[in-house]
Amino acid sequence: MEGFSGLLFEFDLAAGELPETGEAFAGWALCEEEKTLPLDDGADDGNGRRGWHAEWSGGKGRLPHNPRMRPEKVKFMLLAANMSRAVAFYTSALGFEKIFVSEFWSELRVGDAILALHGGHDGSVNPTGLSLQFADVFEAVARIEAAGGTIIEPPNQRDGEPILLGRYRDAEGNEGFVTQYVG
Repeated sequence: MEGFSGLLFEFDLAAGELPETGEAFAGWALCEEEKTLPLDDGADDGNGRRGWHAEWSGGKGRLPHNPRMRPEKVKFMLLAANMSRAVAFYTSALGFEKIFVSEFWSELRVGDAILALHGGHDGSVNPTGLSLQFADVFEAVARIEAAGGTIIEPPNQRDGEPILLGRYRDAEGNEGFVTQYVG
């Protein structure tokens, strides 16, 4: 990875992943000129986590495999101009469950997927890659419209695709996809 820079690693100290700042990259010596810099002196963020910044200023190759270094969760983040409206839209219209809600950051869940909402948006159009699959996409479209969303493209099936695919925009300006698998 030539010229690679700026990777933030987060480790779970409660799980015993990384007890010491100096051990952040123990055994990671594939890249030349490797150096690790503590982020905020490697301070615990109060939730049992520490972060480090890593830079490789040269060398080729890929990062070595480390089975402990993998994401704990995947979150898809959308922007919100009005957090309570955004939370209500995704929970009441689309069936997400609340995990955490505040004025500036909220997390919602459906299955193992987490939808994060970041407050402070101006409401302008925000195209995203969010795609939500439903057993009945036309019911989802009706619920989106009833909750104040807009259908940009009604669901349809294109040649060679096993899905009905439509596009929507929520009241916050986020655009996403709604689908139904049809085989």
